[in-house]
Amino acid sequence: MYDDNGYLVADLNKEIKNLPGANGIVYNHLAKPEQIEIVHKGTINITYDADGSKLRRTFTAETGGVTKVTTYINEYVYEEANTTPGVVTVKTQDRVPRL
Repeated sequence: MYDDNGYLVADLNKEIKNLPGANGIVYNHLAKPEQIEIVHKGTINITYDADGSKLRRTFTAETGGVTKVTTYINEYVYEEANTTPGVVTVKTQDRVPRL
């Protein structure tokens, strides 16, 4: 389903649905997804810088149990969850080696 501006606000194949009083996907002023609600799973919040580059992605489980935070700094990607230590990966054009 799309809103009046043509933005995807619900995807029934991925259990992203319109919630009471809100869309399943909320966009920021740069037309980038800022919050995604996935039914029976949790919420994804995404933070961008002023240019629209992704800085952080946070997934919080609906049960409140697992939180996974992914931080993006240039070509480095730092992933951590409240149950595991962080892992840093470096994005390259051919492969993604882990450090």
